[in-house]
Amino acid sequence: MMHFCQPFFCEGVLCYTQQERDCPFHLFFCEFSMGTVIDRDADRLFMKCIPDGCVTVLFIQKGASCKIELLGTPLAAKQLIVYPDARYFCVRLEPGMRFPYARIAGSTLSTRDLVDTEIFLPHPGAEMERLATALFSAPSFDSRVDVLSAYLASFSAEDLFVTESLRDMLRRIYAARGNVHIRSLADVVCYSERQFSRLFSEALGYSPKTFARIVRF
Repeated sequence: MMHFCQPFFCEGVLCYTQQERDCPFHLFFCEFSMGTVIDRDADRLFMKCIPDGCVTVLFIQKGASCKIELLGTPLAAKQLIVYPDARYFCVRLEPGMRFPYARIAGSTLSTRDLVDTEIFLPHPGAEMERLATALFSAPSFDSRVDVLSAYLASFSAEDLFVTESLRDMLRRIYAARGNVHIRSLADVVCYSERQFSRLFSEALGYSPKTFARIVRF
């Protein structure tokens, strides 16, 4: 089982809580709040994202409005943009898993499109607005985790994941702690190393060597 649960901030947040769930797939949840004033000139980064090979979905409540941000894995540590006086509920998906983007205002975004970028969706569509409302109306962190877990579990594996063969390669790289020869992985699926790396990159937006480096980090 892959446990990518590095925190993606260093300090400056309030009331931080986290939880991992392994069934039916691995998810890492957290929630926190930001203060009314953010010192963007401070010497210490108030919020930082590090490479993890995952897509993170952030539900943001500020006043009466809710926003959604899709955060792809960075390829190097970077500072994140945050809203002051806002409440965040987040889920980090396991590597190779995607949020059901087709439900977000008809979006065709793929995991590959999100690598090393942040996409804010201020008008995510009726379904996502209902989901965000349900999340922030839930009485506790555990109940919010239940709401989002149930929503994701309502989709098929085909809606949520890359192909099973690529999922297996991700698991193998993780099981080896990133210390694996890409050629040996290519042999398993009967591809040349070049073909395998191309297919891996086309699906995920980063190469198998990059993912192995992330795992070793």
